[in-house]
Amino acid sequence: MSIYISNFIKKLQDNLGKKVLQGNDIIELTISKQLNLFILKNIYDAWNKNFEKNKSIYFNYKDKKVLSAIVSLKNILSNHIEIDIENLKDLIKKSIIEVIEYVFNPKNFINDDILKEIDLSGESINRRSKFFVDNKKVFINLIESSREKDLNSTEMSQIINSYLFEINQELIEEIELMLDCKSEELKKIIIEPVNYKELFDCSENDYKEIVKRAKRKNSFHDAANLILENTKSEFMDERENQQLRSLLREIKQNYT
Repeated sequence: MSIYISNFIKKLQDNLGKKVLQGNDIIELTISKQLNLFILKNIYDAWNKNFEKNKSIYFNYKDKKVLSAIVSLKNILSNHIEIDIENLKDLIKKSIIEVIEYVFNPKNFINDDILKEIDLSGESINRRSKFFVDNKKVFINLIESSREKDLNSTEMSQIINSYLFEINQELIEEIELMLDCKSEELKKIIIEPVNYKELFDCSENDYKEIVKRAKRKNSFHDAANLILENTKSEFMDERENQQLRSLLREIKQNYT
């Protein structure tokens, strides 16, 4: 973890002590409204992933009444968050890194982040848009485009790619002040992802789609199976291949 992030979280922990945080506390947790919203977003995503993972095979979760009840439960729970800083530290760290990724590459970040939703319906996209302070126009375009039918990932990416994103200098300065570092240091916190294309017999866009789908699976076991099903045979014969192991480790982080 970056020393700047470590120091920031330690200060938060010292200031909050054993206080139990609720939703309203998290909205005002830091000087950055965008970071606070990303923390709430990651709480929602963690709960949603856990809910999907624990679905029982004995029930029809697609029934309209069940779907309505699930949405109602999510809304109720979102107003009853209770968590202390000790259990929130990892999500704060993740959220800070996400804000940095977002501010320097908003197009790619939004594209990847929306795919965390179970479906790409207008309702899901609208829910996701509430965690973003700016770039509302791109979400409005996505919601309008999804009125006739749910978008697939390719259609969604095309809409996002057609949108002109600008670097939010105000947000950069906000993060610099919060972490007490310059933008050059912020960029060092972001690690460029390794290109694993050579593991797959497909185009770069297709390989990226495979990795995205893997990260959306309900378990690491399912995610790993998807990767291995699409891996070139020469790498399958060499399970100790460093690139393959590195990719699986990267994906496993989504399930820890």
